[in-house]
Amino acid sequence: MKVKEVIIKPVSKAKFSGISGHSRTVTVLEGAQLGQDGLYRTGLTPEEEKEFAEKLGLPVNTLSRTNGLFWGSVLKLRLPNDKPFRLNVSSPLDEIKYKVLLNRSDVANNQLELAKNPQAQFFIEDKESQAQVEEIAMNYLFEATELFMNMTAEIRKGYIKLYNRKGADDVSDTVIKSELFKQVNKDPKKFIDYCKNPDIDIRIKIEDMLENGLLRKKSNYYHFQEEVIGNSIEACIAFFKDVRNQSINLAAEQDLRVKKKGK
Repeated sequence: MKVKEVIIKPVSKAKFSGISGHSRTVTVLEGAQLGQDGLYRTGLTPEEEKEFAEKLGLPVNTLSRTNGLFWGSVLKLRLPNDKPFRLNVSSPLDEIKYKVLLNRSDVANNQLELAKNPQAQFFIEDKESQAQVEEIAMNYLFEATELFMNMTAEIRKGYIKLYNRKGADDVSDTVIKSELFKQVNKDPKKFIDYCKNPDIDIRIKIEDMLENGLLRKKSNYYHFQEEVIGNSIEACIAFFKDVRNQSINLAAEQDLRVKKKGK
C-alpha cells in the first residue's frame, strides 16, 4: 500500500542572537477545537465517525463530536517548533489527526492561507499552494524590477530616502542605484506600493524636510516653523494636500530648495 505523507511545518518565528526562541521545544495541541455550536471540530462526517471507530477497534460512539474525553484529552498532538512533523495518513489514527489539523484555527491548511491567518502557529505543506506563493513572489519581483529600471537617477535618489537613507543627495547615482536595488529585492511588494502611491512625491518631500531640519518633530507632533502640521506622516501628507494650506506648502518647497542649494 502506498504511504501518503502529510508534512506540518512551524511558522517561522523571530530569532534572537541567531538562535530560535522555540528551538527544541514542542507545542501541544489539545486535540480538536470546540466550535461555536459547542461541538468539537473533528472534520469527520457521522459515517466517518463510525468507520474510523471500527478501524481503531473503539466503541461506536467514541468519535462523536460531543465526546470531550477523546477529542479534548486523548487525541493530543505534539508538534515540534523547529522542524517539520510528519503524518502517515494511510494510518487511521494519523488520518484522524490530519482531519483535525485541517479544522484548527491555529493551523493554516497551506502556505496561501498563512497570509489570511496571521495567528497560525503551523501550516500544512502543499506543493501546489507553495508553487503559487512562489509565483506571486516572482511576479512582484519582476514588476518591481521593471519599475526600478524605468526610474531616472533623480527619482531613485528620492525613493531611497523612504528607506531612512540619510545624505542621499551627496552620494553618487551608482551607490544609490545599488542600495535601492537591494531594497527592491528585499521586499518587492513594498517598493511597488511606494511606486503606486499617488502621494509618494509629498512623502518624499516630507522625508527631505525632516532630513534638512525644516520639518521638526516635537513629542508626537510635526512642526513647520511655528505651524503644527500633524501627529503622523499620513497627517502631514493630508496637510500639504489640503488646498487651504497651499501657501504653507509653497513656502516649505521654497525653503527646501534654498536649503539644498546652499549645501
